[in-house]
Amino acid sequence: MDNDSTPALCNACDPYHDHPSMTNRLLVNPGTPQAWEIPLKSGVNRIGRGEDNDFQVNHASVSTHHCEVVVSSAGVLLKDLGSTNGTFVNRAPVREALLQSGQHVQLGGVDMVFEAARVPAEDAPIIIPSAAPARPAVAIRLATVQKVAASEPIAEPPPPPVPASTAVSVAPAEVRDVGAVYCKFHPKTLARYLCESCQKSYCDMCVITRTVGAVPGKYCRTCGGPCVAVRAHLPHTAAPKGFFARLPEAFVYPFRGNGFLLLVAGSFLYFLLQVGQYMLVNSRGTRGILIGLIIQIFVGGYLFAYVQAVVQTTAVEDRELPQLAGVSNFWEDVLLPFLQMLGLGLTCFSPAILLLVVAMAAGQPALAIAAIPVFVLGFIYLPMAFLAVVILDTLKAVNPLVIVPSILRVPLAYLVTLVLLATVYGIRALGDIVMAVVFEEGFSTKSMTKLFLMLILKAVWCFAGFYLIIVTMRFLGLLYVTKKQKLGWLHR
Repeated sequence: MDNDSTPALCNACDPYHDHPSMTNRLLVNPGTPQAWEIPLKSGVNRIGRGEDNDFQVNHASVSTHHCEVVVSSAGVLLKDLGSTNGTFVNRAPVREALLQSGQHVQLGGVDMVFEAARVPAEDAPIIIPSAAPARPAVAIRLATVQKVAASEPIAEPPPPPVPASTAVSVAPAEVRDVGAVYCKFHPKTLARYLCESCQKSYCDMCVITRTVGAVPGKYCRTCGGPCVAVRAHLPHTAAPKGFFARLPEAFVYPFRGNGFLLLVAGSFLYFLLQVGQYMLVNSRGTRGILIGLIIQIFVGGYLFAYVQAVVQTTAVEDRELPQLAGVSNFWEDVLLPFLQMLGLGLTCFSPAILLLVVAMAAGQPALAIAAIPVFVLGFIYLPMAFLAVVILDTLKAVNPLVIVPSILRVPLAYLVTLVLLATVYGIRALGDIVMAVVFEEGFSTKSMTKLFLMLILKAVWCFAGFYLIIVTMRFLGLLYVTKKQKLGWLHR
């Protein structure tokens, strides 16, 4: 052996030495046969279900562009990109978080563990952990190991005796009951181990498994001391509220934070949408119809994207209305939501529309009457289909094999949701009818007094109508939050 060379030791040579990871990485599905890793490069790493991401995670619960991980000299920063099912660190929802090694990261229903890069120092000592708190660590330098002859047997030095005053008083198999104790590095995670050397409590991710004397054990990542298992208990807390108990909060939700200003802005857009509908139906010229259609596409697509955001933020337990987003990409922010809205409506109501068209063409009133129950079935189908499209972020979720079983899993809660939706939209429809009767001439009236009064009442009604839309979206979001285990969409 060349004594001047400095070969690196591996776990086969020294079971007490862990190879440090040379790059920051995310371990996906750790501890399962499907485990794989994401090596994070310096700079921005975009992760999502879409193929244009730096790293693709093909799972229904992961959004097209779910999050970014920014690696810089300041650390590793995780940023949620407005994902449907949220980004979590140690089970807590986050929008931005500076990651620490060993933290549990969750994108929708996909589990990950973050491991920070550790660059080994040259000629670094290898630390053999002590068998007891008072045993001194033995440092063996690489240069010293290399000078040992290959043919010369290496005898492991016997462990020094453990003084009685520092001996561990708890047997390795014993589990201590410690009450509500949390991990030192993950304050929201209950502790599973206690280090006998530094007397700190840790979760599973903050200890390391090593074999000493053919006996595996848990050791502290911080000081290298042995750890004993503990049993931590959550303090007594009230059970989480169910769907019916949380329904009243939906009526207060739109006014939390700066919700009133968002309602005013949304009401103005809702008013523009109704102006577009009026022009589309009542205009006699091509120009008016074209302008009405453009308003429908732009404003309708934008508002549909916003109400989806209301459901999405409710799904991750946000208590306030989401902000109105800017339009940076016309396809993703406007046109795609409009096409989703159009596709959803056609899927739910095309059978009833088809029956009406056939009835009118054939002159058979019986077919027109048959279209009524088909329309009712479409109304029953629509809310769950919309919720599935929002949560799973794909129009394929309208599949009856997904929607019908989902309705049957939560029949009572869904029935109440349907009644609430029907009531809210019934109020809105009644108000529109009253407005149409009172102001029969509409915007074509020649009386300025009537026009001014109509605009004032229309503005108030648009505010009330948009408020009711937000409330109904909150209903659907709460249905998902309280019933997502039964729905089981993220485990498909």
